Amino acid sequence: SRLEVENMDEAIRNLCLALKDEADTVIGCTDKLASLPDGSNKAAQTLDMIRLDGVAHIQSLTLAITELMSDGSADSGGSDE
Repeated sequence: SRLEVENMDEAIRNLCLALKDEADTVIGCTDKLASLPDGSNKAAQTLDMIRLDGVAHIQSLTLAITELMSDGSADSGGSDE
């Protein structure tokens, strides 16, 4: 039904926005790591851990988007009948 498609589109949109936020976090941590002074081991470890968590979140979000889109195209039969 049209409502299900609209709900799926909104879910995909929200997952993509979350994906964008996570990507920004990874980019930010990477930039901060590059600008840390020597001897900032604890700060570097913390930023690296946050960056790695962000990558894991990106993977989870990508999988969720892929599953939603796959389910949606299976439901519609892939045609405009």
